[in-house]
Amino acid sequence: MSARVRIVILGGSFGGLTTAYELRRHLSPERAEITLLAKDERFSFVPSFPWVAMGRRSLEQISFPLAAPLAKKQVAFAQETVTDIDTDA
Repeated sequence: MSARVRIVILGGSFGGLTTAYELRRHLSPERAEITLLAKDERFSFVPSFPWVAMGRRSLEQISFPLAAPLAKKQVAFAQETVTDIDTDA
């Protein structure tokens, strides 16, 4: 039996979410513990920022909280700002 791996993903935008979802698709919760860390609690659809600037959309209309969709995929979420990485630990 293989050991359970711990995976930490930094960033909750397109790259981080895609990585979390794809890893979960390939690795069951029994095989891998996946945690996504993001400085913001919400995903914001960056290509829509011009609409916000022009008053056509609000930030709430182009964003959503990260915790619930990640939990559905059995990916843990923590709103944290990463300042350094201790690879030895």
